[in-house]
Amino acid sequence: MSDFHIGDAVFGESGGGGFAHYATVDAADVVALPQDVDFAAAGATPVAGLTALQVDQARALGAARVIDYCRDDFVTAAGEYDVILDMVGNKTAPEILSILASRGRYVAVSGPMPNRWLGPLTQLLRTRLAFRKARPSFHQFTAAAATGLAR
Repeated sequence: MSDFHIGDAVFGESGGGGFAHYATVDAADVVALPQDVDFAAAGATPVAGLTALQVDQARALGAARVIDYCRDDFVTAAGEYDVILDMVGNKTAPEILSILASRGRYVAVSGPMPNRWLGPLTQLLRTRLAFRKARPSFHQFTAAAATGLAR
């Protein structure tokens, strides 16, 4: 049983793609759509929102600095970083290597999408190659799918 009824506005992760009018999902994998959120915004939430929720753990784990890419350019900011968790992927590997500590870690969550077929894959591969002989390490992160969203 669930608290949902036919016609309720909900959103979440179904893993099945489109045809929402015909989709069936487990009630534990969706939440009620807040009245002030439209369907377009909710549609972007499962992947971006889940990634952001998982990355909020950075502060909880003791991140000394979290940078808003809309306001700050972390490459030109003073400092050397032990860990860079890059949610945008708009910097080149040489730029990243220039500010990463010798035993630092660079974690790419995504990258630019210049190729509609390969998405961020080409950028991630270029970065992997640039880091292969570097002392800092490169890691690629993909958000986990939603299971049992909290209400």
